[in-house]
Order: sequence, then structure tokens, then C-alpha cells
Amino acid sequence: MGRYPRACVGPYELRWTRDLLQLAIPLQHASYPSVNHTGTGLVRAGTKTAAYQDLFATVEAAAAEAVEQGWIPIDAPCRAWITRYCADARIRDALNLGTCEANALTRGGVWLDDRWGHPITLDTQVDLDGPDRILIVIQRCFAGVDAGPARKPRAKSEPGSNAHAHGDGRPGRGERLASLNGKPISTDEALRLLRDPRGRG
Repeated sequence: MGRYPRACVGPYELRWTRDLLQLAIPLQHASYPSVNHTGTGLVRAGTKTAAYQDLFATVEAAAAEAVEQGWIPIDAPCRAWITRYCADARIRDALNLGTCEANALTRGGVWLDDRWGHPITLDTQVDLDGPDRILIVIQRCFAGVDAGPARKPRAKSEPGSNAHAHGDGRPGRGERLASLNGKPISTDEALRLLRDPRGRG
């Protein structure tokens, strides 16, 4: 297994239940893995940096481990959060976030395709205590809840945050529910329980 044979699988912390998976990964490189960047001032489509390859390999390995332990690959709409925690407040390109992780989750078998991530929330947070790390949370939607088409994203700005979402998790009519240890809960409540600012869940 392995899309990038020379990539290095780094450390990760994996936790999962029947309905929820959490993966924390310290970043091994100084810069976040860009999709096509090959060096300062040089961009070549299809060329992946060592940072990209290493993160892909790490997410893929963790995803495959979960599947080997009994995680059932997702084949229906689910809720997903991909958050990068940064040790400084520099402005970063948020559009690079999530591409590597989502593709690696597919290859590792967490879901059959990343189109099942609906909505996917991408976020950048500042944690001056560090280290730079990625936190991925995948939550199955509660059976019987209408997934429906994606609503128009609603912009939201917070100090120290650079976030955007695909879909809309607002409560009310059509609210998404999840099953956490067999108990139906709202996705907002699940997010409050799971997204520890220190990345420990």
C-alpha cells in the first residue's frame, strides 16, 4: 500500500467509535503541504512536495488502520471537520487545506469517496503553544435524516480564525443529527465535545 513509495509516515493519534473518527497529526514540515507547489516561485501541476506526500501517507496509514480494526467505510453523507492548528498568527492560504487529507482518507478507506463529506468544514486556528498539527473529525449522520442538497455557505469570521464550510450545519429545520455511541445528538453538540483546542479530543 502507498501512493507515494518514498513518503515518510509520521506520528499520529487515532481514536474512533462506530459513528465517529478523530485523527490528530503533528505536521512534520515547516510549511503546510501545498497541492502543486515545488519551490519558491515555482509551481508545476501534478508535482507533490515531500510535505504533501508525507501527510498523505500518514493520513492514509491511519485510515487503513481504522478500517483494519473494524471501521466501516462511509457510503452516505457524513459531517467532516479538517482543522489546522498553527503556532503563529501568520496569514495562510486556506484553499490548500483539506485536499491532501480528503484524498488520503478515500485511499485509506474511511469513506468510499470524499463526496460523502457533506458538509466539510475547513478551519485554521492559532495555538501559540504549538505544535503545528492537523485535526480531522469524521462523523456519520444519523440514519433517516434528510441529507438534501448543499445550502449556500454562510460566511463567518472570528479573530484568529480562517474558516469556510461546504454546506450549512445551522440548527432548525433539516438539522443534521449524528449518532454518538448509539445516542442521537446534534452535530453542533458533537463538535463541542470533540474539537478540543489542544487537539486531544
